[in-house]
Amino acid sequence: MHTHHSHLLRSYALTFLRSYILTLLPMKISHKFTISVIFVTVAIGLSTTLCAQMQVSKEPRHRLVIDNEYIRLLDVWIEPGDTTEFHKHSTPSVFCYYTNTSIRTQLKGKQWESNQNIAGKAWYESFTPNAKVHRVTNIDTAAMHVIDVELLKAYDADQAIPDLPMDLPLLFENEKVYAYSVTSASQLSNTMVGRGPIVAALISGSNLVFLNEMTGETNEIQPGQFKYVDPNAFFKFTSRGKGLIQMVLIELK
Repeated sequence: MHTHHSHLLRSYALTFLRSYILTLLPMKISHKFTISVIFVTVAIGLSTTLCAQMQVSKEPRHRLVIDNEYIRLLDVWIEPGDTTEFHKHSTPSVFCYYTNTSIRTQLKGKQWESNQNIAGKAWYESFTPNAKVHRVTNIDTAAMHVIDVELLKAYDADQAIPDLPMDLPLLFENEKVYAYSVTSASQLSNTMVGRGPIVAALISGSNLVFLNEMTGETNEIQPGQFKYVDPNAFFKFTSRGKGLIQMVLIELK
């Protein structure tokens, strides 16, 4: 509804300006003035178009659940047959799928493309120098679930601590993040110390319990959920089940 109103207001404004220009053209006005008015009209049209482009954090299906100095985490659910609004990605981000879902995506001005999401797949996109404007439709019979972790600020760790990954299998690494794959709760049973901000995404398997050994905080995490871990926390995870899991850890450098 908001987008529809924006389009109507923009249309009314441009129609009014065009009508105003047409009334001025027959008058004895200078060529420079006419060009100036036309330039202003074009500039307003371009400006309203850019302003109307929705940032991903404002798209209704992208629910903002964490927003701090390091990350902005969007929890995204798209129901079967539903389609997002066109929205813009312009911040370096890590994505992680929770579901195996058939979808179609469309870049602005391009044709639709079919894709198959794979639960547990994680990847990084810089969105620089060019932002991505697209929309997504779910053509499956089950809901699509993905998280979008926007990377807002690097973590300036104590230089006395080596900038090394944890002793876990790496999915990928770049200048901004480490991404790890965890398949057993026993891999997380030792206390972790001196790490950067972490998003722990539990895709499937047994429930886990997060323990912050400095504060005594405990949280149970179920498949389909995630846990944000503050930088420099003393923490570990334990399992309530047999310990077989599929988890992705995203750690900021």
